[in-house]
Amino acid sequence: MADPFPLRLAASVALALLCGCEPREDAKDAAPPSPVVVRNEPSAVPLPEPALDRAGLLEAVAQAASAHAAGIDDSQAQSALDGRRFAIKLRFGCGGPAGEASSEPLRWRVKSDSSLEITATPDLSLTAPELAGALTQTVEAVEGFWVARPWLLSDTCPAMRKDAKAPPSAPDHSVGIAQYYTPEGSRTERRSGRPYVSIAPLKPGEPLPQDGFILLLEGRLQGWPGGPPIHCATSAAGARPSCIASVRLDRVAFTRPGDGSVIDEWTS
Repeated sequence: MADPFPLRLAASVALALLCGCEPREDAKDAAPPSPVVVRNEPSAVPLPEPALDRAGLLEAVAQAASAHAAGIDDSQAQSALDGRRFAIKLRFGCGGPAGEASSEPLRWRVKSDSSLEITATPDLSLTAPELAGALTQTVEAVEGFWVARPWLLSDTCPAMRKDAKAPPSAPDHSVGIAQYYTPEGSRTERRSGRPYVSIAPLKPGEPLPQDGFILLLEGRLQGWPGGPPIHCATSAAGARPSCIASVRLDRVAFTRPGDGSVIDEWTS
């Protein structure tokens, strides 16, 4: 009888070869690999800095005044202000209409034809002694406004107390906002002494605006020629510094307090 071992060995080898040639069931039914999805998360876009309001500008001026009084060069600290947007509200006319002979730079009155006249005359010019040391020969003109009641951080009317004395006749010239012009610049942008004036008819029975109006100044801070945006000077040792912010005005407007509605505006 022949030995069955060679036959069993041959059969095992043939079966192994056969299994190796046929695809495995689990490999054939396996799902294809999922594609790798790479998600690019959007990078955070930095938001622009909000425009400086009245309180923000007065705070920056106070910092500059403090540095000047202490004899500190704050040019580096002020570099962040260069190009910063601002929207400053100057409240005026809270005490009622101005008289016919009034020379107040910001005023309103009722004309003989029953129309309402609102006036803002720039009262800060190239001749201001507070600008000493801030200007060079390249500056041909300066136009701007002194900020009334710079100790008031908001654009509200001052409280009228019964026991309060009359305000001093000399205006406060400690904080100013002005734009300078060079010979190379456009002359059409200059006011050249011309006031901003808005005239509108008053409706019959319409109450007078006893809460005054707002002069809105919008634009960007810019450095004085060769210097920082805020220039401070003192008339005597130990005196309070007077500071003037150099700006580029984009918009001037008369608005109503409360709702902020625009009465008239000028853009550049």
